[in-house]
Amino acid sequence: MQTVINQFRTNISRVRNLGSIFGALNSQTTSVLDLSDILRAELVLAVSALDHFIHELVRLV
Repeated sequence: MQTVINQFRTNISRVRNLGSIFGALNSQTTSVLDLSDILRAELVLAVSALDHFIHELVRLV
């Protein structure tokens, strides 16, 4: 069970890292660059992390 929680925390950490990358790039570039794909990837990874977490919980029960 602890392994599942640790994996979820690792996945959410990666999601937060994408948010940090977006923030850094957004503050250093102009609006010419479309950075919305980073935000989209962040959302997809968050949903995937939750899906994986629930899948592993169900598998353990």
